[in-house]
Amino acid sequence: MISGFVKKYKNSSFTEYQVFSTAKISKPFDKKYIKLYSVMDRNEVKGVNVHELKEMMDNGEDYIIIDVREPDELEKCSLGGVNVPLGLIDKNTDQIPRDKPAVVLCRSGKRSYMAILFLQQEYEYENLYNLNGGIIAYARDIDKSMPLY
Repeated sequence: MISGFVKKYKNSSFTEYQVFSTAKISKPFDKKYIKLYSVMDRNEVKGVNVHELKEMMDNGEDYIIIDVREPDELEKCSLGGVNVPLGLIDKNTDQIPRDKPAVVLCRSGKRSYMAILFLQQEYEYENLYNLNGGIIAYARDIDKSMPLY
């Protein structure tokens, strides 16, 4: 039994659909396969919390932020970095360096998690870290002046 849903994804070259689920299956989309992962698979993705990210910022560490939200979401709030929307990530891997840590973020951490799984499996990235809780957690815990949406 599959639990979850499939939702049309706007302006996507990555896949025709954005997929979320708690089941582990493979389903063909645009000649690629999207794997839906259970909670047990979360250990495949390294993460940082917002306090760790803030410390990296304050210490001037060498890292990059990859924001996988849509451009209209960045207009509401942003932490800077490079914008590579999830739906276009497979066409923009040249913007994601392999030689330094990359903190991948979205609104809540779900799209960034999917992006990291995809990049690890399809392009063998090893330097990616999911921002746990996304920009919502950053606004809630670090910068309360940042608008929530």
